[in-house]
Order: sequence, then structure tokens, then C-alpha cells
Amino acid sequence: MGIGLSRRQTLQVAGGFAAAAAVGAPALRAVAQDATPEASPVIGGGADAQMQEVLDALTAFNAPPLASVSPFAGRNLPSFRNAVEAVLADRGEPILEPVGRIEHLLIPSLDGETELLARIYHPEGAGDELLPVMVYFHGGGFVIATLDTYDASCRALANATGAIVASIAYRQAPEMPFPTAVDDAYAATQYFLGGAGVVGGDPERVIVAGESAGGNLATVVCLRAR
Repeated sequence: MGIGLSRRQTLQVAGGFAAAAAVGAPALRAVAQDATPEASPVIGGGADAQMQEVLDALTAFNAPPLASVSPFAGRNLPSFRNAVEAVLADRGEPILEPVGRIEHLLIPSLDGETELLARIYHPEGAGDELLPVMVYFHGGGFVIATLDTYDASCRALANATGAIVASIAYRQAPEMPFPTAVDDAYAATQYFLGGAGVVGGDPERVIVAGESAGGNLATVVCLRAR
């Protein structure tokens, strides 16, 4: 027997840990206790059945291995997003989870010489109250992927946590080498700490989050802000 988390539960746990990290260890422990799911059977030695569908769809694209192509070519290869969309389309299910609304804004880079695109996701059912802001950094090894690649994650995070999610288009290598992505992530966080009200957010409740390379950026932003 293993611990089985649904996609929504996983996002709720991730959002809870991110929020708790902003307020300290006691809250972190409370989130861990509240988030413990009931045990459910997990098939050992292979992917979950739903994940296997996605892997099969990705394989069907017959794309070359990512490691075998240049960074530029890699950005145009089919992604997990494409595979998930293929599975959902085959089932006749909606591809995009609805949110309250989406807007875009430009925020200054750390040196003020460049503007960074931020895609803002407002949760469904949000009223006029100020909401927490989650500054989110997508994955992709600091080289590939875009705001669109991780659009589904941001939609689900906004609805699951009730927070405004600001997904940041940080600049990527090899065109913009280290520490550009780190500087962009830090600049975006600083922007929302000072200007969360621009998107209807509460500047006293700003957190960072990310997936894969984006999780690395979120961690580095926290360390840099100490």
C-alpha cells in the first residue's frame, strides 16, 4: 500500500507548504498533519494508469529525445502539455480548467533595462477582497518551456489555493546565462511584494512557488531575500 494523491490534493499540499514556508515551522507542521491522505493502493513497478496514458501519447508523437537536440530545437518538441491535451481530447473532456480571469502585465527586470511578462490567474469565485499572491516559476531546465507549457498548473493552483497566481516569463539560457533567471525571479518577487495591489493582491501575503527548475528559483529567491 502506498499514499495516493489526486492531482487536486497534490496541488493543495504544494500550495499549503509554500504558504506555510512564509510563516514558519509551526504552520508547516500543521499543513503536513492536515494534508495527510488516506492510504490507497498504488501499482508498484510502473506508472499510474493515468500517467501511462500521457506517456503513451507523448511516445506517439515520435519526437527525438530532448537530450539529442539543440536547446533551440528542444523548445519546439512536443511536451507533456501536448500529451495531456491529446489524452483529454480523445476522452472528449475539457482541456482548460476555467479560472476567474487571466490578465497580463509587464514588470521591470532587476536592472530596469528589460520588461518581464507576467501572466496573472485569478481564481474562480473571487470577490473584491485582497487575495494572497503566488509568484510562480515554470520548469524546463532553465532552457525550454514557456508560460503556456505550465498553464494548467497555474490554473489549478489558483483555484485550489484561492490565491492569485503570477506566472513569470523569466529569461532562459543559453541566450541569457546564469544568473539572469535568478535575477528575474527575484525582481518579480520584489515587484509583487511592493505592488501586489495592482492585481488585487495582498502585499502582506506574497509567496513563491515553482516546478522543477522553477522550484529551484523559488528556493533561491527565499535564500536571497533573507
